[in-house]
Amino acid sequence: MKKKIILSLLVIVSLITITGCAKKRTIEYLLDGYVRAYTKADLEAAKDIFPPFYLEYSKNSLTQDYMDSTTKQSKEKYGDDFNITYKITKTTKMTKKELEEHNKKMTDYYKSDKDATECYKYEGKITFKGSKKSDELSISTIAYCKYEGEWYIVRK
Repeated sequence: MKKKIILSLLVIVSLITITGCAKKRTIEYLLDGYVRAYTKADLEAAKDIFPPFYLEYSKNSLTQDYMDSTTKQSKEKYGDDFNITYKITKTTKMTKKELEEHNKKMTDYYKSDKDATECYKYEGKITFKGSKKSDELSISTIAYCKYEGEWYIVRK
């Protein structure tokens, strides 16, 4: 009886740990990673948001030096206190034809050997703001795609 109780408790704790600690790779999670990557020069955050084929393609350019340089340039332009915020205004699921075109583009440009099984297009605004300056740009080239069961941000 005691073994069954202990085993049951271990199963419950394991399930809570697995479900509670698993990354929720929502578009917001990935965009928050983008913000963290470029405001804090966080290379690991940058690597977390992009699919493996993009990381392989950009392995020589997506480096800590690049992240440091990008963050430094943003601080010079916007101020040391700069931040990035975003607002999603429209979400559209890609049609089967758009998904096929997207996968072809990823294969042609990035030499991806994996196809996305589902993608969403996002529109909205991204704001770079600091004590020196602020800019608001349109988001229209970001897609949220599922590759091998995981969600990533990709450029359309």
